[in-house]
Amino acid sequence: MPIILKAFALGINYFDTSNAYGPSQANFGKAFQQLHLIPGQPGYDEAKRRSLFLTSKTGCAGPRARARSLGCGDSPTDRRMRAPSTT
Repeated sequence: MPIILKAFALGINYFDTSNAYGPSQANFGKAFQQLHLIPGQPGYDEAKRRSLFLTSKTGCAGPRARARSLGCGDSPTDRRMRAPSTT
């Protein structure tokens, strides 16, 4: 989490996270608390929050059956990777 705070202090305002990046999203939550970027919390700084761009990705995580139910794993590349080797 300190790296998130340092990046923000240096003026970086675009961050990318994913549930596949381990505790990344939880770390952003902790950093946002310290930076007063959580609406409804004491000291919320709307101008600072509006200056921030946060992207996140989800899906294709967890057991294969769950990923398939979400439509993940059905691209041509995914099918080739599951195909038995002929060599």
